[in-house]
Amino acid sequence: MQSLPIYLAYSLLTGIFAASLAVWLTVITKMVKRKSPLQLHQREKFEWHLILVLLIALLASYHAVKTQLNVKPAPANFESVEASLDRIRHAVLSKLVLVALIPGFLVVIFDRKFADFGFRRDNLKHQVLTGAIGFLAASLPVAAIQLLLFETGVRDGQHVHTLLVMLREHPQFSVIAWVAVSAIVSAPAAEELLYRVILQGALQSQVRPGLAIVFSSIVFSCVHAWPDPLPLFPLALILGYVFYKTNSYLAVVTLHALFNATNLILTISNVVEPNS
Repeated sequence: MQSLPIYLAYSLLTGIFAASLAVWLTVITKMVKRKSPLQLHQREKFEWHLILVLLIALLASYHAVKTQLNVKPAPANFESVEASLDRIRHAVLSKLVLVALIPGFLVVIFDRKFADFGFRRDNLKHQVLTGAIGFLAASLPVAAIQLLLFETGVRDGQHVHTLLVMLREHPQFSVIAWVAVSAIVSAPAAEELLYRVILQGALQSQVRPGLAIVFSSIVFSCVHAWPDPLPLFPLALILGYVFYKTNSYLAVVTLHALFNATNLILTISNVVEPNS
């Protein structure tokens, strides 16, 4: 695969880390002054049925545990180009169908407005900007844990992300394009719907927001193969915090999409492996 110039990749990293440091200095300054980093978006509260909440939490936990018990190294030689493309297209289509259907299903079942679940149409630019700032905030802690994993040998290269194998085995433009659609569009849209809107949203109606954020963050992290849950946990915490404060699906999708886009760019430049 044709790599991006290495200096461009490191320039991108330097810019992101500098901006991340600036964001954290701002956050710390606000906390010292006893101000919240983000203002709470006022919204009408409503409760999910307790049995439904427990069922959602149980299914999400089962999926996370199953993922960790079935972690296997990716095959050294992947399938054909067409088989790879079919796999990616199927995954993208499945996730986009979920994203298209579930919001309407929630609105009908609960007899609520789309905005009650985070599908807001007001202040779109501010929602996107909040997601971008959240991405910058997540960059430093995720990178720090990634570095620690490499230094300690926990990330040994044996368990390689499937998308990375596809890119290495088939560096054609079509594969790169579909991997980009999967990582930057369908995956963030589907995962934020499932883990923030549904799981965290359901939990927030029954328990304290902090507990809902931590639990949904653990589950989100653990549905990714080991050792990715470790660097993804701080990302998930920030995603959860942003969603709780803003009640914005667009904000967390933007945050997640920027994170995946950066990982994809750095993967193509052969600097790091993708996380999610």
